[in-house]
Amino acid sequence: MAWVFVAALPAGVGEARAQSSADAQTVAFEAEFFAAFAPRTALDMVERVPGFSIDEGEERRGFSGAQSNILINGERPASKQNIEDVLGRIPAGDIVRIELIRGAGAGASSTQTMRVNVVRRGGGGEGIWELEMTRARDGRVSPSGEASWSGQRGAFEYGFSAAYDSEHLAVRGDRTDFDALGAVDERRVERVPANEREMRLAGEASFPWAGGALSLNAQISRIELDERERAELFDPADASVGAIRNDLEERDEVGELGVSYRRELGSWRGELGAVINRRQFNSFETSAELDALGALDEGAQQSVRIESGETILRGALRRNLGEAWRVEFGAEVALNTLEQRLALAEDDGSGPAPVILPSANVRVEEERAEGSVMLAGSLGSRWTLEAGTSVETSVLTQSGDANQDTELTYWKPSVQISRALGADDQVRLRFYRDVGQLDFEDFVSAADISSSIVDGGNPDLRPETSWRLELAGDWRFGEDAALGITLYRWWVEDVLDIAPVGPPGDEVDAPGNIGEADVYGARMSLAMPIAMLPGAEVRVDAVAQTSEATDPVTGERRSVSGFDESALVIAFRHDITRLESAWGVEFEREREASSYRLDRIEDEQDADELTLWIETTAFADVKLRAWVSNLNNSEDTRRRLRFDPTRLGAFDGSDERARGEGVTFGVSAGGRF
Repeated sequence: MAWVFVAALPAGVGEARAQSSADAQTVAFEAEFFAAFAPRTALDMVERVPGFSIDEGEERRGFSGAQSNILINGERPASKQNIEDVLGRIPAGDIVRIELIRGAGAGASSTQTMRVNVVRRGGGGEGIWELEMTRARDGRVSPSGEASWSGQRGAFEYGFSAAYDSEHLAVRGDRTDFDALGAVDERRVERVPANEREMRLAGEASFPWAGGALSLNAQISRIELDERERAELFDPADASVGAIRNDLEERDEVGELGVSYRRELGSWRGELGAVINRRQFNSFETSAELDALGALDEGAQQSVRIESGETILRGALRRNLGEAWRVEFGAEVALNTLEQRLALAEDDGSGPAPVILPSANVRVEEERAEGSVMLAGSLGSRWTLEAGTSVETSVLTQSGDANQDTELTYWKPSVQISRALGADDQVRLRFYRDVGQLDFEDFVSAADISSSIVDGGNPDLRPETSWRLELAGDWRFGEDAALGITLYRWWVEDVLDIAPVGPPGDEVDAPGNIGEADVYGARMSLAMPIAMLPGAEVRVDAVAQTSEATDPVTGERRSVSGFDESALVIAFRHDITRLESAWGVEFEREREASSYRLDRIEDEQDADELTLWIETTAFADVKLRAWVSNLNNSEDTRRRLRFDPTRLGAFDGSDERARGEGVTFGVSAGGRF
């Protein structure tokens, strides 16, 4: 049998994961369960766990609350790196088993109700590599590659990796502008080729130190984006009337260092962790609109430089209270900073003239502290409880174009009750308060010069908070079938949306708090083998939710701007064991609500994604894979309705745009060394 159900109480994340207790159910998938999928990395294995999806947890404040739902050897990585990158550096051959932890053992105090623990064996040394080539519809080929090595020398464990990713986007599209009566005003034929490159170096090490265990990890990366937009303009009679030329260059450099130290202190277990990351972002963009003869009608240029950093120090103490309960105390301090320098100029043909934007050159700094306590354990043979609370306080300081100090304090209680149904199934009821993450770039202004739109900064921005009620069920059928359903209701305060900022008559759109909102939703995850086709299975992950808030311009009730209303992923996979091969089809669709700006309503929808793939390990233990993406040739779409002077005024026309990348082909090869 490939997996078994066991009950476990991972005391503070893993040191007691093999103990028997009724406070949470743990589903253990041994390494052989994944053999049919020919996994190359731990990421390949985690993605095959029935009824589980990786959650990065990035939208929550605090280091503990923002961590993913992945443990490695029972511990939370002391890092804010993309957890998929971390898992992608661990060889599949180093994995003993994957444990799916549900209920109280998963840690409701960190806003995760389900976790996966990747149990490594360590020892020896092993490398993994992968090479990839993708071909865009214009014939451009983009190479990518990654190699990593992990091993152990005595008690010293280590790993490092290097990666290069490149992507060419051959985006093409059309845009049509309509006047207030619906007649065509202008048509554009657009070409927006873009090239993106990422270079990444990472390493980690762990070893005994001072009576405990010390872990280190570091990563540096650089992302480069070059985009060249070219649009030809035509009048209603299809006569050429001009052109638009937009050029954008972005450079994004990020470095991170994480340290954690864990030690037993009598009956207590102590943990200290620190994360330091620094980011430098530079962009330069130019835009020019030319007349039919190629002369400049109007133009603009913008340069932006952003330097940001985050420094976090966290400590925790936990202990078991008998065999069925545990308690944990935590404390965290953090310093977050962002400094932006922006220069914008417009040119009407007589030369560039500077444009002054409010809150464009600003330094934002937040000093934050948080304390927490959590108690978890068994209420009987089938019931478990996890309850806790945390309180955070912070001082937000802005200087430069805006000078302001803001003090914030939030209580964040949480309670979760779980009940086991038989040996395999579980239901959970959870009620907690969540505080959203602040994006410091929302405090500073920027201009989308290609669309002639100013996104203002808002110095009065506050975090979005919500009370959340969730009812979830997790059912297991046989060895590899699972169904998870979550129903939820949120009461949201200080909703983050788009709001008018500035004096009357000179307002601009900016991120803002618009009051209260109600959210209702449901999530579903299904993994089901197909009995009529041995080796085949289908997976479905779906979200449907709705929001309702009061519009700050019209006073009417409507959805939150850009709210993710639905997402659907359907994946079919068929493993043909005798051929050491597999093939599959994946479909992905996302839909979001319209965005309500001061003088327009924008409706943007991402393209549906249909992918066909095939892979084999029949040749020299190398995993070969080929795929075709966007088989349905779907396009991103945007429709904008304009009003004058605001949405309270008269309808002033509209525009519709569709852009797509076309069909993309790719091949990859990966193996061990």
